Amino acid sequence: MKSFLATLTLMILTLDAYAGSGKAIVPNWGYNGTYLTHTQVFISNPTTHTLNVYFTAYKSDGSVLSTVTEEGQILNNTLAAGKSGYFAIPASPGSNFGYAEITWSNQGSDEDLVGLIAHAVVYKDDSVLNLAYSIPINNGQPF
Repeated sequence: MKSFLATLTLMILTLDAYAGSGKAIVPNWGYNGTYLTHTQVFISNPTTHTLNVYFTAYKSDGSVLSTVTEEGQILNNTLAAGKSGYFAIPASPGSNFGYAEITWSNQGSDEDLVGLIAHAVVYKDDSVLNLAYSIPINNGQPF
């Protein structure tokens, strides 16, 4: 009986592992209107299912940044199977920085273990100096 209960418990715990959702932190983003600095967060969906995707950028004071746009193949917070897109934080008047969260979930009864691969780049495009630096997300691993 103990063996049966242990097996049943393991089966239930295994089912919980197939959550069909995930989250990663973007540790840094920034914008500056004077120096034309902006950030793009690239995401790819390597699964065979369409995913719901959400991006929330938090400013240095903890408030939510409202000027983020969806670009590429991200349409109405969805990303189709095998497609890629990015979230853009444009160069705006003033400057700010912070962190962000990327979350995803399966649609319907799909249950993927991982759903996205992501990477961010901060660009500076003024007339004196053009540069970019890379921001790894989840150590480059799918989440």
